[in-house]
Amino acid sequence: MSKLLQIINFLEKKEKKRIFLLIILIIITSIIEAITINAVIPVLSILTGTMPSLDIKFLNTLLQEQNLETILTVFSILIILSAIFKLYTLKCSINISFNIGLLTSKKIIKNIIQTDYENRLKLNDSEVIGTIIVKINDLIRNINNLFNIITAFFSIILIIIILITYNPKITIVTILLFSLIYIIIFLFSKKIISDNSETINNKVNLSSQNIQEILTNFTDIKINNLHKFFEKKFFQNESDLRKTQINSTIIGVFPKYIIESIGLLFIALIIYYLNTNGINSETIPLVGFLALSAQKILPYIQQAYTGYVDIKSNGSSFKSIIDYINIKKININLINKTNNANKKISFSQNICLNKISYKYSNGKFTKQISFKIKKGERVGIIGKSGIGKTTLLNMMMGIIRPTSGSILIDNQVLDHNNLESWHRLISYVPQSIHLIEASIYENIAFGIETNLIDYKKIKDICTFAQIDHLLNFNNSYSNDEKREKYSGGEMQRLAISRALYKDADVLFFDEITSSLDKESEKFIIDNIKKIGKDKTIIMISHNTSNFIDFDRVINLDLC
Repeated sequence: MSKLLQIINFLEKKEKKRIFLLIILIIITSIIEAITINAVIPVLSILTGTMPSLDIKFLNTLLQEQNLETILTVFSILIILSAIFKLYTLKCSINISFNIGLLTSKKIIKNIIQTDYENRLKLNDSEVIGTIIVKINDLIRNINNLFNIITAFFSIILIIIILITYNPKITIVTILLFSLIYIIIFLFSKKIISDNSETINNKVNLSSQNIQEILTNFTDIKINNLHKFFEKKFFQNESDLRKTQINSTIIGVFPKYIIESIGLLFIALIIYYLNTNGINSETIPLVGFLALSAQKILPYIQQAYTGYVDIKSNGSSFKSIIDYINIKKININLINKTNNANKKISFSQNICLNKISYKYSNGKFTKQISFKIKKGERVGIIGKSGIGKTTLLNMMMGIIRPTSGSILIDNQVLDHNNLESWHRLISYVPQSIHLIEASIYENIAFGIETNLIDYKKIKDICTFAQIDHLLNFNNSYSNDEKREKYSGGEMQRLAISRALYKDADVLFFDEITSSLDKESEKFIIDNIKKIGKDKTIIMISHNTSNFIDFDRVINLDLC
């Protein structure tokens, strides 16, 4: 429960205010329902022709009038009013629950996008997907459970107050009896619920991981005939997950049948007690009132218990959500509070690396590196595997921060204050491009709204990269279609086209031809060499022949 409340605590004031107003609405609804239950006494009294002595002035007045029409009118209005308030409260609680789920998933995605590269590498992709797709749904359901518990709490309290007014002894005995039953059940199942919570969280993460492994290794699975192995692995985990969920569901539901049976027996005992003590027509309204109160209060008790078990069963899932809400990120809000926030950076002279190095999580450091790259230069970077070529590129792009040393752009130190400005000036072409489920135009414009895309510019770029024939394909396609349609060389030219569309001053290339044949590699490199001389090109490649006509080559082995 505390973890769920912790998630709610992360919400903005506006959403907390909505929750507070909902609780006020729940209280009002509970009061109206309690009054409706209380109004049963006058109705039954009129029908039986009795007038029991009551301490409630309002009811006594109605009974004295003995006006069936008036009493039924009031009773009907209360029933309709209660139904209206219940429906509206339900609508509000569902609306708020889903909105909290929306805001939480939005916050998680925002934090992941804003996190720095080191923290991104620590994230488990399957767990992230499982959290946003599955655990957020659990959160929505349990936020609604929390509202149901609050509703049950106020309704039970008000009905108990009314019951005590009529018959304190029976009410107190009943409360003690049912409370004892639920306490025993809870103590018995507490450890099981806690264990189930951890199991469900782990199994959900593993399900996402298994699916991702199957899709990622599809070719290997087919070639090596491993389908039975992965089917068994997936089925075993799913089976364990569903069994645990069944177990938690049964723990939440089974007290209902015990309580209902005990409740009916208890009512029978009350009737027997009243009968042995001389039942008369005056006790009939009281018996009817007690029966109705029990019919109302028992479902509320079960609703609260079931909701509580569900919340406890998802405690570990909530912990995952909290971890992602608290994920360490480049705090944009903190940056914006500084005097130099979003300071503009320009690049007209050079990029200077001053004794930079980087410490990996395993404690290993890269070599200290110092050099300058002038604007418009074309620089190749080589070095043995594992020396830190990609790490160097990431530091120059500002994706990761050097552990020591500094990077200067036109004598300005590259830091959080000007990083956003620097990113506007650079483009990056990775070893393999990941296309989104959209048209070629949207993939090249990448992240630009369709109504803002410069289609002529894309056509010109595609003509330059000699992939304009791709624009004749269907405007949208699936991941399977893109794999079938495009060769490795075409995919890399799409990546270059994406970088050129941004029209950045500096272009970073990271082993973009490592998986291509010689002919495709030469074609790509020739395309790059045709890029305007006003662009600065920094390229990593294992093939030194790619750097013919480059201004210079930096060998990290010799730095």
